[in-house]
Amino acid sequence: MSPSCRRANVALIASLLGRSLPGQGPPDSIKQQSVIDAATAVRERGARSVTDILTSRVPGLLVVPASGVNGMGARIRLRGVQSLVADRAPLVLVDGMRVEAAEDAFSPTSTLNDYVLYGYQGPLPPGPLRLDDLNPDDIESIDVLPGAASGAIYGPGAEAGVILIHTKPGRAGPPRWEGYVEGGVSAETTHWPANFGGVDRDNPNLVFQQGGCILQAEAQGLCRQDFVQQFNPLEQRNPFRSALRRQYGLSVSGGTTWGDYRVSGTFAGDAGPYSSSVTSPDPNYYRRLSGRLSGRLRPWPTLELALNAARLSDDLRLPPDLPQQVAVGPSDSAGFDWSPIFRLRNTQTVGRWTTMIAARWTPLSWIAFHGLAGFDALNQSDTALSPYVATTPSLLGSLSEGALWSRHRTLELSASATGALSAMVSSTTTFGVQQLRDSLRQEWSSQIDQGTGFGGGSVSGASQWRWGNSFGYYIDERLALGRRVAVSAAVRHDHFKELQRGATYPSFTATWVAHAASDSAPLGRLAFRAAYGSAGPRPFADAPEVFVPIGTAIPHIDPERTTSTELGADATLLRGRVDAQVTYYTARSHVFDVSVSPGVGIFSNSGTIRNRGIEATVTGKVLTGPAARWDVTLSLWGNQNRLVNFGFATYTVLGRWQRATVGYPVGGYWAYAIQSFADANGDGIIARSEVVTGPAPVWAGTPYPTQGAMLTSEWRLGGSFRAALTLDYRAGQRLFNEAAFGRCFYGTCRAAVDPRTPLAEQARAAVLYPTTDYFEDADYLKLREISLSFSTPPKLAAALRARAATITLAGRNLATWTGYSGGDPESGSYGTIVPGRPRTIADDGALPVPHAWTLRLQLAY
Repeated sequence: MSPSCRRANVALIASLLGRSLPGQGPPDSIKQQSVIDAATAVRERGARSVTDILTSRVPGLLVVPASGVNGMGARIRLRGVQSLVADRAPLVLVDGMRVEAAEDAFSPTSTLNDYVLYGYQGPLPPGPLRLDDLNPDDIESIDVLPGAASGAIYGPGAEAGVILIHTKPGRAGPPRWEGYVEGGVSAETTHWPANFGGVDRDNPNLVFQQGGCILQAEAQGLCRQDFVQQFNPLEQRNPFRSALRRQYGLSVSGGTTWGDYRVSGTFAGDAGPYSSSVTSPDPNYYRRLSGRLSGRLRPWPTLELALNAARLSDDLRLPPDLPQQVAVGPSDSAGFDWSPIFRLRNTQTVGRWTTMIAARWTPLSWIAFHGLAGFDALNQSDTALSPYVATTPSLLGSLSEGALWSRHRTLELSASATGALSAMVSSTTTFGVQQLRDSLRQEWSSQIDQGTGFGGGSVSGASQWRWGNSFGYYIDERLALGRRVAVSAAVRHDHFKELQRGATYPSFTATWVAHAASDSAPLGRLAFRAAYGSAGPRPFADAPEVFVPIGTAIPHIDPERTTSTELGADATLLRGRVDAQVTYYTARSHVFDVSVSPGVGIFSNSGTIRNRGIEATVTGKVLTGPAARWDVTLSLWGNQNRLVNFGFATYTVLGRWQRATVGYPVGGYWAYAIQSFADANGDGIIARSEVVTGPAPVWAGTPYPTQGAMLTSEWRLGGSFRAALTLDYRAGQRLFNEAAFGRCFYGTCRAAVDPRTPLAEQARAAVLYPTTDYFEDADYLKLREISLSFSTPPKLAAALRARAATITLAGRNLATWTGYSGGDPESGSYGTIVPGRPRTIADDGALPVPHAWTLRLQLAY
């Protein structure tokens, strides 16, 4: 976390009279939260999306990209896994209203299938993140509340944390125009594994003649290698290029004492990473057009009305992930052609609009009323087309189409009263009500082309419709006891109409300023804080859908809930040159698991997941002179996740190689270990029969980082030059290298083919299931960001007919240091979601996030 992302200082309730609706006002001064200066991250750090703004800014906030393909999203998580039936992201509010922020938002084919009868749905392929629909140039700041203790009052979904996004408001004064032009280039890595094949030229079987004579076949006497060949499609027939990216934006803001306004528009167009010599048109082009209008009207000094409306349209083409496609490909370059791999064409079209109307009325100096109505509408159309190929009639054409309509409605009313109860005690009481209405409708259709086109055949389809309607009310009481103590207690109750059940979430916070002195003192300030809170998702949200015969007994299941406790301290040291914050937290989540046994019934089990850890940030002002300034920020975090108990069971299977086992991290890897191997017949080949594995799976590590650090250094020279560098370190996790296992399983890795490979590697390749050797150490250090920004002198800006001009050069994801043998330990750990389960994490050969450079010219008039 850099100085631009500061931990909000613990302070007294001196400004609570101006407190606005949750998510709309200034940072809450008595809760632990981090504030990201989004405007600076975009203007001076080269951030091009909301995920770029969030990445490497807040200790403990993990942002994991899906791949290096244009339009792919990211996984955003805080403080560990908290469920056995879902992998939930933080709750997102934009200017106080709930918005769609779905991950993996691409579904041209139905996720519903016959297996839903037994409580399972099909996996969701990685896809875009709807949070990235927001234009980063419209965002002023982002508040991150890390857990239930600080976010309970925000209602359902706050147990996983809360992200509050504040858009840029208008500014009083004459119209001020701002425009920018941004261009960039990105490039993929140049190192890829080769495919190997053993050739037996005299074998009557064509497979063995063309590279299929692997060691296991030779050990069985089916062939005899004449030589080993190798081919690296991604290097020898390099399909990549330096992809160009461009973005343009224009905004105007102004106003008077009676109101202000801001209007903005942005166009972005990004080319994909694949060369036009390989495929055309560009299979990964991304285009986005967005606009936003915001304004505030103050017809009377006591009344303020606000409007915020945005419109977005984007088109995206999603190609196949080439490293996955060629991992088990040919070992010979003869006849190799990229075009069949690009046969599948995925496209997505999104139309989205959001509208928020808010009002604030202060009839008396000690009381204020707030109101908000928000509406977020998303229309999404997904297509997967595989054309019919006349030269290969066995390859039928297929067309799958999916349509999604999502609606989120937020209605909130609240009243706040502030008064002095005595000379030493002041009070602020807030009471509010909130209605949340959500709906989701999806429709799918698919057709087959046998050479006559898609119009004449049958069409299969599916659809689903989900909705939610909840009504909540809350009361928040805050007391300032003198100048050093502040306490707050709140309770929120939500009733879920469609479920006919409710949930109550309490919270409590307290701060004590133990020492306060002038800025020149060695210890300027020391404060302690504590917080407690409980929150949960909408009851049974994301749980597996189960259809059972009428009359089947349904067991009683308590909804999930997380209860969190936090203790922290904040200090200002060395005459204001050092700021330090530290937080210890522990969270216990009540969880459940449901399974169905056909003909027997439904079985449920409940348990407890514990997450506890520490987050710390130290910011030092190394240089503070008028000509030069140097700030250094070090952030550290660690999280321990455990399944504490699980009722009558000791574990449950979450995926092929992942389990939740009592006493271990949830979602950890369990695999068989190789106990011994020997070349018994002395032929130089380890056959499958010569490898001994253990009798049962053993612990192979957790795919989630358990600790991390971020180091940000910022330099300023005068008022013109600014430079910054960020390093991001994550450790404690292991990653299943599924791509390496797949290559060995299908006989294209070196250990499966080359007899000169060490026997230990041959033994690993000989086993037909993943052993612990495939679960690799995935610690890494990334050079996340380098930026250089220059504010031109007034004369140079005037030459451009501008009031001010800023030029920024920024690089992102420029280097990775790791012992992991796969492509990228970060994007490789994104994983896949199967509804009703936590994420399944394995590196199946995802395209690494590219190295990127961006040049931005911003002009102000």
